[in-house]
Amino acid sequence: MDEKVTLQQRIEQIETLEKENREARLMLKESLENDPIYLEAIEEVRSSTLKRQKIKNEILAKIENQKIQAEVKENLEELGTSRDILSLELMKIYQEKQTDEIVDQFGEPRKFKIIAKLMPRKKHYDERDSEGKYSKSEGEMIPEGTVFRELPEISNNNLEDEKK
Repeated sequence: MDEKVTLQQRIEQIETLEKENREARLMLKESLENDPIYLEAIEEVRSSTLKRQKIKNEILAKIENQKIQAEVKENLEELGTSRDILSLELMKIYQEKQTDEIVDQFGEPRKFKIIAKLMPRKKHYDERDSEGKYSKSEGEMIPEGTVFRELPEISNNNLEDEKK
């Protein structure tokens, strides 16, 4: 029972500190938003960012760069799958052998770590999988505050339209 009290106190301490940090960040943000020099600098940055993004899109739209992007995307998907599998295999080794060390492909010993995270409090609309990710099944409510952002597609057609 003593362990639970310690855990509960630690959770409360973490949540209190997170709340204090949110409030402090909000105060800093308001302070920045009320400074005209800072707002002018933001506008200059936005202008430069738009220019940079346009140039970047033109470069990435080239056929050879699109092929490289496709290859990178494919590699990232395979990498994610391989990391998930490795994580499960390491967890199994830890459970079966009670060790946090393995030998890699070069014969060198490698340590690994198991990470545990506390999930946020469950809400009535909160359907998460075992990894804490929101379920993507149809008919589910999307939690308030969720922001969706569309990424621009890079194609030759977009560039031709912009040049006109």
